[in-house]
Amino acid sequence: MTEISPAGSDFLAEVCTAWEASSRPLEELGVRRAVIRTGVVLSKDEGPLPSMLLPFHLFMGGPLGSGNQGFSWIHPTDEVAAIRFLMENEQAAGVFNLCSPNPLSNADFGRTLARVLKRPYWLPVPALALRLLLGGCPRWFWMGSS
Repeated sequence: MTEISPAGSDFLAEVCTAWEASSRPLEELGVRRAVIRTGVVLSKDEGPLPSMLLPFHLFMGGPLGSGNQGFSWIHPTDEVAAIRFLMENEQAAGVFNLCSPNPLSNADFGRTLARVLKRPYWLPVPALALRLLLGGCPRWFWMGSS
């Protein structure tokens, strides 16, 4: 997906669309507007990655649901550098996707974690179990778009 790709149609996409639209009147006042869309910020020390590693450390890593979900990510150093660039450059305006140019599927990300940690990638977590555990997550998130 790119900055001009159409928004999704689920609740989260609607919230994001409304959130972004809420700052649009600033442009009419001549205020520069830079909208940031970010991938998952991955740091070995904080954020979601340490929790994601636990099943792999326990030799139970595997795909979540179908594994087909897209996984866009960015390193904290790149996130901070991009935000600083946008803040410091007056010509930067519009929508910016802050994420790796090479998004992965959930399954590919998991296989990469397993390989780096020298652990197996074998135990799938059924979509139903994830929905019961996390509750209220949209079906497309766990089942993937294909």
